[in-house]
Formats: sequence, structure tokens, C-alpha cells
Amino acid sequence: MMNNKQHTELFNTDLAWEKLYGKLKEDNLLIPEKKPAFFLHKFLKVAAIFVALVSLSAVGYFYMFSALNTQQILVENNSLTSIKQIQLPDGSILHLNSGAKVLYPKKFEANTREITFEGEAFFEITKQNGKPFVVKTPKAEIKVLGTSFNVNTKIDNKLEVSVTTGKVQVSQIENRKNAVLLTAGQMASVEDQKILKLQNTNKNYLSWKTKQFDFENVEMQQVVKDLNKAYNVNIIIQNKEICSRKLRTHFDNKPLETILKVIAEPYNLTIKYTESAIILE
Repeated sequence: MMNNKQHTELFNTDLAWEKLYGKLKEDNLLIPEKKPAFFLHKFLKVAAIFVALVSLSAVGYFYMFSALNTQQILVENNSLTSIKQIQLPDGSILHLNSGAKVLYPKKFEANTREITFEGEAFFEITKQNGKPFVVKTPKAEIKVLGTSFNVNTKIDNKLEVSVTTGKVQVSQIENRKNAVLLTAGQMASVEDQKILKLQNTNKNYLSWKTKQFDFENVEMQQVVKDLNKAYNVNIIIQNKEICSRKLRTHFDNKPLETILKVIAEPYNLTIKYTESAIILE
């Protein structure tokens, strides 16, 4: 159950003002356009402000508890080291990376399954004929029927969607006509007013979830980047010349300490642990 702050964020101010205006007009509480006497005009202005504030508070109160009645569920992964798995009402599975959060109804109604999401997660969506699954993010809307894909909304002010199986449509929130259709092995990058459709060349895009790494002639700077993301750490290579060197190896769900020893040995690097970073020097 969400707290008051989260309910307040669901509050639609434009809709509230529209309802407030209609209520004031219906109850004849709007100030007449004709000019009254000076003291009466001033009194009416003060009274109208008071009524507006009281009514707006009432509308806000109503919408806050309306949100409660819709039984929206907010789940956030606050862990820095573990993945949180949740099952949606339709049987779909979400694997939430650290810091990810999702808002979904206790029960999907009508002909649409719709959720709101931010962060990074891997989605395994159950197929329901005639009932598409929609993921709303700050930059784009993702529409699927039954598939598996990865979503990351926090990459240098970009959104990335990578499809593992099935088909996914990605469209911009501000311009729904600006959309791309993705199939397995493809990805979309959404930034500002652009959507780019690309082949996904990063074999380790799901390593944060699987802890499996396939480094085939991969530069050390990319190796470190993938490890930092997967283990939520800050690995720094002190010698910048090493960053361009390439690594060829495979790791299958190994502890980070083991991986660091393997990649440090060929370059005679020492591993130094500090409070804020892991330094290879």
C-alpha cells in the first residue's frame, strides 16, 4: 500500500481544477463578471479564494482516497545487491534490478494490462489474446502481447528496450506516431525526440540478472562497466592503458572476488578495496 506522498503524486491537478470549476459553477459560487461595489467586490474575491481552497482540498482528499480504492500496488527494490522478483495479477513475472520500481493494479480490468515503471527490469509477459500488456515509462510506452524483454530507463538520460523473445512496440510518450517494432535480438534507444532501432550487440545486457558473462575480445573498460552494473559496485582501473586491452573469458555465476582475480592476473594488477571503490592498479 502506498503512503500519502505516493498518493499525492497520483493526483491529477488539471482534472481536479476542472471538477472544482464545474462544482463552483453548478453551485453558483463563481464571481459574477459585472462590477459590484468596491467593498463587495473585495469581499467576494476573498470569499471565492476561501471557497476555492476548501473545495480544492476536498477534491484532493477525494482523489487521494479514490487512488486507495483502485488498489494500486507499488513495489520498489531497495536492495543494493539482490534482484526482486514479483508476479503480476496476470501471471507475468518481473525481475527488478536495484532501485527499480513498478506501480500496478491489484487486478487488471477491461481489455488492457497497464503498469507504470522506472529503473531496470527483465519482463516475462504471459500472452492473453486481445489483452495487450502496456508498460508506461517517463520517455516511452512499450506494448507487447506475450514476450520477454529488458527495460532500462536510467542510462545517461536515455531509455533502452532490448527484446529477448517475441515482438515489442516502443513509442514516444509525447508523439505516439514516433514508434518502432522490435523482434528478438533488437533494441530501441529513446532519447529526446529520437527513437533508434538497433541490433543488440552486447551479449551481457542481462548479466545483472543472470550473473553470466561472455567476454569475447571485449575491452577492459567495457568489462568493468558490465561488472559495475551487475554487482552494483564501482571498479576503477588505475592504469588507463589497460582500459583498451581486450579480454577473452567466460564467467557463469561466479563471485565478484573470483572474477576480479581472473581479470587482474594477466596484467599483474593488484586489487585494492576502499569504502567507495574497488581499484585495480
